[in-house]
Amino acid sequence: MKLLLKNFFFGSLSLAILSCGGQSQEHSSRFTQKQVASLQMGSTKILSATNDSVETIDLNPFLKKRPFDFGEIIEEVRLIPLESTEEAFLTRIDQLKMTDSHIYIMDDKKGSRNNEVVIFDRKGRFIKRIPKGKGPGELSRAYKIEFDEVANELIVDVHSYLKFFSPEGKFIRQWRYPFFFHGLTTLPDGNGYVFKSMDREGNEHMGHLADYLVKITDKDFHLNSVAMFAKPTEVIFHGNSYFHKNNGELYVTDRFQDTVFQITSASEIKARYVLDYNDNRLPQHYVYGKNEEFRKVRKRGEYAYYMGAYADVGTHQFFRLTTEDRTALIFRDKSTGVLKGGNGRKGCVEVPNNWFFRQWTAGDYFVSYYTPMGAKPFPDSSIIPEEDKARARNLEEGDNIVLVLYKLKRFEKEPT
Repeated sequence: MKLLLKNFFFGSLSLAILSCGGQSQEHSSRFTQKQVASLQMGSTKILSATNDSVETIDLNPFLKKRPFDFGEIIEEVRLIPLESTEEAFLTRIDQLKMTDSHIYIMDDKKGSRNNEVVIFDRKGRFIKRIPKGKGPGELSRAYKIEFDEVANELIVDVHSYLKFFSPEGKFIRQWRYPFFFHGLTTLPDGNGYVFKSMDREGNEHMGHLADYLVKITDKDFHLNSVAMFAKPTEVIFHGNSYFHKNNGELYVTDRFQDTVFQITSASEIKARYVLDYNDNRLPQHYVYGKNEEFRKVRKRGEYAYYMGAYADVGTHQFFRLTTEDRTALIFRDKSTGVLKGGNGRKGCVEVPNNWFFRQWTAGDYFVSYYTPMGAKPFPDSSIIPEEDKARARNLEEGDNIVLVLYKLKRFEKEPT
C-alpha cells in the first residue's frame, strides 16, 4: 500500500469529530459571518479512506510508444447528430451530462465568462439555451454543470451561486455558497452534495478543514464531512475530471495523485484503484517544489504523471497517462483486468481514432464527439448501424457536433 499512502495523509480515526475551538474565526471578506455559520463546521467529520478493497493497476507497459487501433476493441457505436439551427450550434463541448431523456452541454465560448448551457433531447433535438445574464434564471460566468438524478434537477455553478433548473431548463432556485470549490456533484444516494477544491483555494475561513480537498454537505449545505487531506503546492497546473459519477457510483481523483477513490455516502470513502507506473513516475519533490522547477522537468518530457482523468461504465474503465510528448489512452476490462490502449494511432477503417480523446459516460456507453468536416466518414464501418451512418452521410461541413456513444468488447486474457 505504499503507492497509496505516500500520496495522501489521512487521520488515524475514520470519523473524528471537530470541536468549535478547532476552527479559525477568520474568514474571507467575501463571505459573511452568517454564511460561514450556516456550514455548521463545529460538527464536521474527517473521513479516512479504507483500503481493504484496493486494486493495483500496472500501467508501466504504456510508458513507451505503443500504437493501437480503437476499432479493434469497440463492440458498438451509436451516433447522435445534434440539431444544426443557429440557436443550437455549439462552439466546443467543455462538459457533458446525459440522462435517460436529456443531454446537457456546457458550450465553451472561449472563457468561463461566456460559457453557455445548452439542452437537447436524447435524439439530438434542441430544447433550450439557458440565457446569459445576471438575473435569477440566467447564467453569468458558468463553470460547472451537474445533474441530480434523485431530485431530477440540473445544477449549474455560476460564480458565487449554484443555480437549480428543471430537466427542461426552467429556473427553480439558487444558493449562494460560502466557500470556494473547483468541482461539484451529488452523493449517489441523493442525500447531499460533494465539492472538490484545489488546495486551500481562498478558504482560510474554514480553518484546517480548508486543506481537505473533498467537502460533503447535506441538502441544506451543512458541512457533514471532509476527506483527502493534501499539503499545498506552488505548482500551477490543473487537471480535470476529478469527479466521475455513473450508474450509481461516484469516484474522485486528484492531479498528480495515483489513487482512484470511491465515495459511497457522506460517511465513507474507499481507496479502490492505485495506478502503478513507477518505472517513469514524476518524483513527488517536483510536485511539491517550485513551479518553475516543475515547468522545466515537464517540458523535458522525461517523466509520466496522472492528472485525474477517469471514466467508468461498469464493465470498463478509462485512464489517461501523460508525458510532455505523448498521452496514453488506456482502457481496462474490470472483470478480467486486461488493459488495452496506447499512445500512437494505427489506421482504422471502422471508426476514426481521434474520436476517443475526450471521454464522458452515459450508462453503459463511453461518450465522445466529432465535428463534420465535409468528407463522408466511415463508409466501410461494420459496427455503426446503417441508420446512424445514413444520418451522418447527410451532414455537411459547418453542421453541428455529432455525439459518439460506444461500448467496448470484453478483453480476454491471453492463454498461458
